[in-house]
Order: sequence, then structure tokens, then C-alpha cells
Amino acid sequence: MLNIFYVLILITTPILKNFYSSMDPGILSWISRIIKTFIIFIMVSNVLSTWDIEIAPIIAGFGVFGAGVAIAAQDFFANIIAGAVIITERKFVVGHKIKISGVAEGIVVAIRLRSTEILQYDKSPIFVPNSKISNNVLINYSLMKSHRIKMIVGLEYSTTVEQLKRISDQILAFIKSNNRFCHAKNYLTYVRLGEFADSSINLEVYCFTSSGDLEDYLEVREILNFKIKEIVDNEKANFAFPSQTIYISNES
Repeated sequence: MLNIFYVLILITTPILKNFYSSMDPGILSWISRIIKTFIIFIMVSNVLSTWDIEIAPIIAGFGVFGAGVAIAAQDFFANIIAGAVIITERKFVVGHKIKISGVAEGIVVAIRLRSTEILQYDKSPIFVPNSKISNNVLINYSLMKSHRIKMIVGLEYSTTVEQLKRISDQILAFIKSNNRFCHAKNYLTYVRLGEFADSSINLEVYCFTSSGDLEDYLEVREILNFKIKEIVDNEKANFAFPSQTIYISNES
């Protein structure tokens, strides 16, 4: 009889993968563990019944014991519940690129009962408790259709109005003519004179990439930076840097 239960435990995961091959690996893993736990419970119950041992008092005893354990292991159960929420809500799946604010950033390797394994971009693995993921702001880069680019271009106060207009127009024209930026109507794009700051005249550049891929976003942002530098240099203008002007009075 024990051999039958042992075989059932072994074939649970292969059977699930065969019939639900399109299901997320994390969900499959959870379902497999639940079924295996249930099989083990039935196996133990059958063994105890064979030995003429009453099961009901044991279950009641475990209930009292479990209540005490639950109080002492709140973090443990909080992580398990958070893991179930993560899997059912599908906030992310294995292979997604995510960022947990103030905790970790990288590629999801595995979603386990208590923690999620993330391979950071420096190739170091980190195991984050599931409750910490649920309680922090999470960005899933793999679900993003585009990335926002928002930057400030600070120019010297000696820059003329004509130079400012030409620089703004050229930056905007470059963005609108390049397919690596998003041009859909519901995506705002502009280059405007933002403010007169303490040490600079600030142009605001606001646009979106046409791809949600993080590496593509970094490349497009770099291309835009190079182009802005080229435009400013061609217009004989200069980037501003923090400075102070000190006025000395000649009064005696």
C-alpha cells in the first residue's frame, strides 16, 4: 500500500505538466505540493487505521498544537499566504524582470512557498520573503508596453530666445521622426521651456519609448542624450552648471 502512495507522489508533477503544460510553472508547483500533501495525509491516515489507532483525537491534538505554532510562526504563514496571493494575482511569473522598491531588482528565477528567488543584474541571487514583496511597491518591467523618459536640459542664461526655440524644435523633431519612441495619441510628448532655475534655463523633455524592454529603454535614453548634446553644440549654446554670483558693495 505504501508503494502505491509513493508512486502517486512521484507521478503527480509529471501528470500536471502533461495536462496543464500552458499553466504558469509557479502555479503548477503550488498545486503539485498541495496534492502531494493531501496524498501523504491520506497515506498516514490509512497506516494509523491499519494499526487500530484513532485518528480523530490526533487531529484534534494537532489542531491545538497548530494554534500555538501559528502564533509563534506568524512570519512563516504570512510569507506562505503572500506567496499564494502572488501566484493567484499573477503579479509576475518566472522569467519576468521586476523591481521591488528598496529591496531587489532583477529576473524572477523561482516562486516558492516562503520566498521568491531573484537573479540580480550583477548575477547575484537574492531570496526575498514573499510578505516583503506584497508590502512593497513592485514594478514589473516585463508587463510594460513602454518606458517614460523625463529629463531636464539645463542651459546657460546667456542662451538666446532664438537658440532655445531652435534647440526645443530640433529635439522634438528628432523624437517624432524616430520609431524607437512611441507616437500614439494617448502618449504625451513635448519639449518645453520649463523654468528659470537658480543657475540655468531648464528645458523639459518628456516622451515614451516604443518598447517596454528595460535594455531597450536604456539604449533609447542614451541615444536621446547624445542627440541633445549634438544639437546644443551645433547651436553654439552651453549646458549650465551650478554657480553663484557674489555682489560686493563699494559703500564705505
